[in-house]
Amino acid sequence: MDTVLKVEPSEGDGFMVAVELQTKPAPEKAANWAYYVAYLRAKYDLPVLLVAVCKSRSTASWATGPFECRVGPWATPARETWRGLQKMVATYFPGRGTLFEETYLKGRAEGKAEGEAKGILRVLEVRGLPVSDDVRERITSCTDLELLADWLDRSGTVKRAEDLFTRESEEV
Repeated sequence: MDTVLKVEPSEGDGFMVAVELQTKPAPEKAANWAYYVAYLRAKYDLPVLLVAVCKSRSTASWATGPFECRVGPWATPARETWRGLQKMVATYFPGRGTLFEETYLKGRAEGKAEGEAKGILRVLEVRGLPVSDDVRERITSCTDLELLADWLDRSGTVKRAEDLFTRESEEV
């Protein structure tokens, strides 16, 4: 075990996190991990979440198991617990392609797209142009930031909301 953390949320239901650095697949680790979990469970009388931090995707894929390692009751699936932990941890490793980084970048892009879409709809609304449900859906579901920026620029000059999606409106 490389690191052990005791997590005590203010709402209760504390647990232990055992962090293991794993550089390559190692079949004997299943027994070691079972021991770590059992030891921590016995020592602290809390549920234990084992987190394997891996250098490569292939090792991470191997480390997801399945491994038989049932020690102590924990009603919450480990995956959901880990997702909850990710929200509490402010770790960020730029350029490593970690789950933290991928989630952060995806959320950031989604937020930018949502902001652009809101801006487009606001301009059309202020200009008094009716926006059909189909047009609204097309704008709000778009994730292409370049296209959204183009639509935002054009939203101030089009005659109809539908004209955002055609180039003919620029040629008139």
